Amino acid sequence: MSTPRRQVGFFFNIWHSPDKRWTKIFSPVTDCPEIDPDYLEMQKAADPIRYRQDFLCEFIQPADRLVTMEMINRMMRTDIDQWYFPPLFHDHVPAPKKPPDVKK
Repeated sequence: MSTPRRQVGFFFNIWHSPDKRWTKIFSPVTDCPEIDPDYLEMQKAADPIRYRQDFLCEFIQPADRLVTMEMINRMMRTDIDQWYFPPLFHDHVPAPKKPPDVKK
């Protein structure tokens, strides 16, 4: 169980993951009529961003971020292996893993 914070981290990734091993329950404060509306208004007035995170269950992008997670996700290519780097020189012979023993 967690309250959303920023658009990074374990809970953000799990919430937006298609992985079916996790049960995701969305329950903002508006689902609970027993909570005093005056208290909620006080919390909202004190810190609107924190109110949205803690009471409305929103993952908020910090205002000082130049690039959003949505922008980064649009830049990612899923059709290639992002960890494969082709060799720079096709005629290059790799160095041996262990130098041969040299005895004089």
